[in-house]
Amino acid sequence: MSLKEKIQHKYALSEQGAKDMIKAFVSVTISDIVLMFPVGMLYSLVKDYMGETLSGRGAFYLAGSMICLALIAVTTYIQYNATFFATYVESGVRRITLAEKLRKIPPLHHSNPPASPAYPQYYQSPHQSQSYDTP
Repeated sequence: MSLKEKIQHKYALSEQGAKDMIKAFVSVTISDIVLMFPVGMLYSLVKDYMGETLSGRGAFYLAGSMICLALIAVTTYIQYNATFFATYVESGVRRITLAEKLRKIPPLHHSNPPASPAYPQYYQSPHQSQSYDTP
């Protein structure tokens, strides 16, 4: 059984939903890795500052910061589309599937409910109700 099939059965997803979930896993992982880049940039900046080798590297850190912001924006956009948007689509597919299953169930008819004390008289059909007429 492949990973896609396991996810599909475990979370009751359609085939496309399982594919989208795998894409979401990958996009979240990449997004989290990209969020580590600014920490690495800050580490390098502090290392250069403490070693007094910061002179002439301002453009490098400025360009690095802009690239990090751009990467964060792009990966966040991709992550949003891969997770939340795909979730809404899959939710719609599951609702339609459930509605189709419910449509195929025969309707319940309450024309002849069982006559018992558990059912009040107003739930019983007219020919099951007791007559209080005196003969």
